[in-house]
Amino acid sequence: MLASGRPDEAEKLIKEFLDGLDGRLLKPHVGIDLSITMAALGIPFAALDAVTLPSPWLDAVRAFVSGNMRQAAEVYAKIGSRPDEAAARLEAARQLLAAGREAEGQAELAAARSFYQEVGATAYLEEADYLLASV
Repeated sequence: MLASGRPDEAEKLIKEFLDGLDGRLLKPHVGIDLSITMAALGIPFAALDAVTLPSPWLDAVRAFVSGNMRQAAEVYAKIGSRPDEAAARLEAARQLLAAGREAEGQAELAAARSFYQEVGATAYLEEADYLLASV
């Protein structure tokens, strides 16, 4: 919903999702999509912390939603979720480059690009190339 320009519907779905957790663990299939959506909609992490049990997946969401993309990437790496790690690294690169921290941003971008090249994720490679060209 968010990607298709329907943030109100995305927010409604996230709220339904959060209401349905009621003390459960986050499941791996949620991946980084929850983090991205919560951050984009400005939904505070506290909304999730109150309804789910501690887990590495929750730690990754906490880091991402609080704006610490590099930490989120590290948690996803420890979990073994390479696609989520790459997405967090791409977002970290975006943040770092925008802040003028070019060397750090390029390092995160290189890590994300490596994964995207390995799996042939051309849309993400194009996004990474666009970020690199904007430096």
